[in-house]
Amino acid sequence: GDTDFRQSVDVTAGLTYDVSLWVYQVDSTARVRMYVGTYQGYSDPLLLGEWQEMTYTYEATATESIEVGARFYDTPGFDTQAEIIIDHYTMVAQVVTEPTVTIISPMEAEVVGSADVTVEFSTQNFVVATAGNGDGHVHYYLDGAMTMYYSPDPIELTGLTEGDHTVILKLVDDSHADLVPSVADTVNFTVSLPTDVADIATLRAGTEGEFYRLTGEAFVTFAQAFRSQKYIQDATGAILIDDNPGAIATEYVIGDGMTNLVGELGSFNGVMQFLPLSDPGAPSSTGNVTDPQTLELSEFNSNFEDYESELVHFEGITFSDAGSDFSNGTNYDVMQGAEAGIFRSHFYNVDYIGTA
Repeated sequence: GDTDFRQSVDVTAGLTYDVSLWVYQVDSTARVRMYVGTYQGYSDPLLLGEWQEMTYTYEATATESIEVGARFYDTPGFDTQAEIIIDHYTMVAQVVTEPTVTIISPMEAEVVGSADVTVEFSTQNFVVATAGNGDGHVHYYLDGAMTMYYSPDPIELTGLTEGDHTVILKLVDDSHADLVPSVADTVNFTVSLPTDVADIATLRAGTEGEFYRLTGEAFVTFAQAFRSQKYIQDATGAILIDDNPGAIATEYVIGDGMTNLVGELGSFNGVMQFLPLSDPGAPSSTGNVTDPQTLELSEFNSNFEDYESELVHFEGITFSDAGSDFSNGTNYDVMQGAEAGIFRSHFYNVDYIGTA
């Protein structure tokens, strides 16, 4: 049911925010979990009859809007209700008076799947500009080689070799002298160039954590706003694209072809995923029809991983809860003859929700 409350909060790249929430547990059958951009810690459900403070320190890596709030969970012993009092939820930027520089991306120890790397940074209490038009400028060191940089815009590094690299950003005055005390930030990252694969079957046979370029064309069979997810399929298989950062800016719809997609192979909850690094551009074709393979439920139950993320079709399915309305995020028992299975209303923007 209604287990969350959230609101949107604007944050600024490079700033650190102190987040606090006070919780009063009346009983021990529920608890609170903070949400600050993602899920954080829990309240102590055994600390009863007094206020407890939940805290978190959030470091903004981008100037954007994030979701902040809380979720409520039941704990052992919960029956029909529990009472929790919450108060004084605050999120306050730490005050910095001295000049600072923070490298926002790439992140420390990040593996980057491209020879071209964008170094994003932010400064506080320091104006980066051309000589004489600000507080000074930046000296950046790529693997020890220094370059003078007169802009607050991201630094574009191109043609990096595969392997480990180090970038140091240092604030200097107009005479190129270091600030006193010295103000700098360092990031270490690794370039791992993508391996070309021709089809999804070869991609799925790859190694998680490695980068690949899918050179063959695959077709979108489903797309949703949640995490900008897309399912793509070719004649050899299918895979889920999980794109929470929104690397693919082009809008793709069912039937669009996608070619030369670069990303990292991974998995979540046992489902293989492809995490894109960049936008492959306009669809390579449109209006394609992917015919679902018709399966027996027994075959699917026995070999479900063979059909992971594919568009499939079952005939003659009977729902045990026939007559009740479909709800989001719900498992329904189904039968095909004597074979039992589960239908889950996993997608939140489909037209059968709320119908019988």
